[in-house]
Amino acid sequence: MAFTGNAGITFTKQAAQLMPKLSAEPLANALRNLNYLYRRHSPAVLSVAYCTAGNLTRNAVYHIPIQPSADGLGYSFEHRFLCDAATQTITVTVDYCTVYASGATVWTNLYTVNETTAGASVLFTSIRNGVVIPRTAVAIRVQYSAPAVGTRTDHHLLVYPSVQTIVAGVTLSGFVPWDDGALTSAEGFAIHEEFLNRVASSSATILADRKQCAFAFVQEYTATPAFVCSDLINGAITYSLPSTRCYLPNATDAETLNVAAIGVVSAGSPTGCIQLAQSGGEVVTFNADGTLQTSTLAISQGAIGLDTYADLQLRVSNTTGNTASVYAVVAWWAPTADNSDLVNWSNPAPVAASSLLAATADRVQTCAVWPYVGCAHLFDGNTVALSTRYLAARIAPGAKSARFAVSESGDLATPSATFGGHTITGGTMAGKTSLLPWQANDVNGTTPTPAFGVAEPIEAIAVSTKAEGYSTAGFVNGETALQLVTQNTPYTERMSVTYASGFSVAVSRQIEDFESL
Repeated sequence: MAFTGNAGITFTKQAAQLMPKLSAEPLANALRNLNYLYRRHSPAVLSVAYCTAGNLTRNAVYHIPIQPSADGLGYSFEHRFLCDAATQTITVTVDYCTVYASGATVWTNLYTVNETTAGASVLFTSIRNGVVIPRTAVAIRVQYSAPAVGTRTDHHLLVYPSVQTIVAGVTLSGFVPWDDGALTSAEGFAIHEEFLNRVASSSATILADRKQCAFAFVQEYTATPAFVCSDLINGAITYSLPSTRCYLPNATDAETLNVAAIGVVSAGSPTGCIQLAQSGGEVVTFNADGTLQTSTLAISQGAIGLDTYADLQLRVSNTTGNTASVYAVVAWWAPTADNSDLVNWSNPAPVAASSLLAATADRVQTCAVWPYVGCAHLFDGNTVALSTRYLAARIAPGAKSARFAVSESGDLATPSATFGGHTITGGTMAGKTSLLPWQANDVNGTTPTPAFGVAEPIEAIAVSTKAEGYSTAGFVNGETALQLVTQNTPYTERMSVTYASGFSVAVSRQIEDFESL
């Protein structure tokens, strides 16, 4: 018994399905791709650009809701932070809980590691692979220690499934691995209808089980977080943070986000103090009572295909004279892939045909190259040391280029404050910049300095004007897409953005000939 899987998604050539005598190899390849998908499918379950002050000289603690796989997978953690003094030792600690009870939560350690930064004001990435998050986990706690000298600025956390090991039997998510080489053995094992249906159902199961982070707002779990809602902000008791865009590639007309929130009030009623809303759409409301609140948000989409998106806005309210603090709001989405049987068990098994094998191969291949969610990050871009934000995104196989959505926010009372232009650098095009032109970058005739907690907030979302245009030498005006490395396995794309209060990156173009993978 062997769990054979392809190293990367391997597309079945049409010629292989049109042999005079039907071969079992196309089906065997589809089953190997199914094992590949379980091992390698790795969208981000968390993608968090911390909303916190820069240049911290203290420990920082973050409480973050999570929705891990039902299979208790091993995950990779990528923490991005920067110390302004060279060679600092930072202790990174990650814990989880199965019941969240605010300050009384019982935490269990996932891992602790001491990291030594490389240079003064040089971005450092701490990576730990294969960290098993139990299926019962509802939240994690991330802690960064204070540097001995100088300051530390926290930028980004990325959590995604590591490369998995396949074991025999049906998993708790419902995945059934391909655990036998009989199809390609000398005995010539028969093509069975269960093999066909297994490819169809199990590939869809993987996509449904591995939730993808679609929205994230997280700040320090302290008595003085970076953003606190108060009626002193604008004379009212409700404050809307800047909208930010999440991309939901190939979404259907009816989609749902799973949402979790953690917040508290200083006094007064906590009821309904937190809202997540789609601009012009539905609203979901949570209590800021210190517990982990969960609900769902029905969304409708703008555009179609790879550019399908939803603009989301976080709203916070407080009772008069009191404050409300939101420590975390995170939303997840999972694509709805076709999980219907390819063969109906109520009928006799059909005559094996190349068209049936082609349909089988297509099910798993479609899932393997389905682009990952473009997470809507929400953060404050006007704090010290944070005019540039360092983030990262997971990129699925087959991607060719990516586009961006940048949130802008500011104070209507100071219209003279302007951006210096959004500058984006991509890991595969290091040192290159993406400047104007942008769509919808003009806000009432101004481009204001992004800030939370101002007296009269205004905001807008700027979107790169071209989804496909890019230059191999670097970004130029009118060519504001990032050229990606097209490959047959997922990878992490690292980038930065300046003068923003929110950011998302999404695949805008895939290769035309998937067989070339």
